[in-house]
Amino acid sequence: MSQYKIAVFGDRDCVMGFKALGLDTFAPDGDTNIRESFRRLASSGEYAIIYVTESFAKELSADIEKYKSSTS
Repeated sequence: MSQYKIAVFGDRDCVMGFKALGLDTFAPDGDTNIRESFRRLASSGEYAIIYVTESFAKELSADIEKYKSSTS
């Protein structure tokens, strides 16, 4: 039986508070492609829930739509 995790994806200032709660946090830096980082995270199969900060959600709206009803 595998145990799924919860991730928080967004800018560093917003996600670091969630780290204290035990959630996995992902804050791509300026040199990292946000869309590609999100796609890797979403397709990893490790996370049952991925919270995305509002500022990143705007940029990732098409990708979020693709993955939001995915079961794998």
